[in-house]
Amino acid sequence: MTNSEPLDPTRWAHSYDPVTREYLGPIRVFLSDADGTYPLPEHAVDFAPGAARPRTTFRLEDAGNAWIAVPDHRGAMLWEKATCLPAPNTLHLGERIPAALTPEIPHAIAPAEPKRNAWDAASSSWILIPDFSQHTLWDKTTGAMAAPIAAGESLPAHLTPTAPPPDLIGRARWDAETTSWNAISEAVPDAPSTLSNNEPGAS
Repeated sequence: MTNSEPLDPTRWAHSYDPVTREYLGPIRVFLSDADGTYPLPEHAVDFAPGAARPRTTFRLEDAGNAWIAVPDHRGAMLWEKATCLPAPNTLHLGERIPAALTPEIPHAIAPAEPKRNAWDAASSSWILIPDFSQHTLWDKTTGAMAAPIAAGESLPAHLTPTAPPPDLIGRARWDAETTSWNAISEAVPDAPSTLSNNEPGAS
């Protein structure tokens, strides 16, 4: 007779996919009364992977002796760095994201805000740059509509996206102090006199 403690009726094992060999999760295995062991079902091992890391999945190595962490970007939203447009995700387990794509989410921009996202390779992140390419601009000195400017170009000091009021009487000019349009009256020259020296009223 021994004083050893009784064995637990169950124990944790760890299953993996038979095709990809990726870690599926823990499963319970049961004590065998016949030999006092915990028989493993097919596609399972008795050792756990390490702590989970972002955008990775554990995969059982081919020899079946250890778990290895591999990239896992399946299902992730991807964007093209050149255009900031969503890109289809066709990545498989273990594949890295192509250099032209990123999972980093672009900045939110209000519909009328004159900005756009641009990928900054130095910081590996999205930055906001000016974009007045889809905005109508006016010349502050004349009130005339100006030619469009390219995306990424800052708004020149002599232009504004604020339109002159349609009911403004006179020539429009921008007032920097009030940041609004003012009307400049056009001077009307005095009409020349048509009276001759012989007509009444002529001096």
